[in-house]
Amino acid sequence: MTTPPRSRDNAAQQGPSRQYVVGRSDVRRGRWRLQNQIEKLEATLKREIRNNYKYKKRDQRLAGENKSPRPTVNYLLRNQIVKDTIRKRLLLQEAIIEDIRNKYKNTRKEREKQIIAKTTKGKIIKKYRLQRDAENYWLFKKARSNTRWSAVDI
Repeated sequence: MTTPPRSRDNAAQQGPSRQYVVGRSDVRRGRWRLQNQIEKLEATLKREIRNNYKYKKRDQRLAGENKSPRPTVNYLLRNQIVKDTIRKRLLLQEAIIEDIRNKYKNTRKEREKQIIAKTTKGKIIKKYRLQRDAENYWLFKKARSNTRWSAVDI
């Protein structure tokens, strides 16, 4: 029996079909696009996480500014050379003021607030005309109607 030549088999052995090749290149191109998109999104995510941390720390620093006596003294005496005794006196003053503020702020009874305000007003403050400075430091205000000091709610 005579059979026709095997032309179809020769074509099958030449390689993959055109549809297969086109399909695989589309898949590779799609994967490449997705990989690039993932890398861009990861870079954006890292940048946003860094910015989030930066602004979070900035907010923490602003919200909880260190108002303790030592940083206050260091801020007041920055760029100036002073003796240690002067620095310690200023630190003592800031510590006493901070203590009075905390005591006044934590006191719940109005009578105790009046006592604190009265003890801080003394003749020496009047003599050296330091009432306005005392108002700023201790957060007590002088009553407008009379010369007595009154406690202001903080």
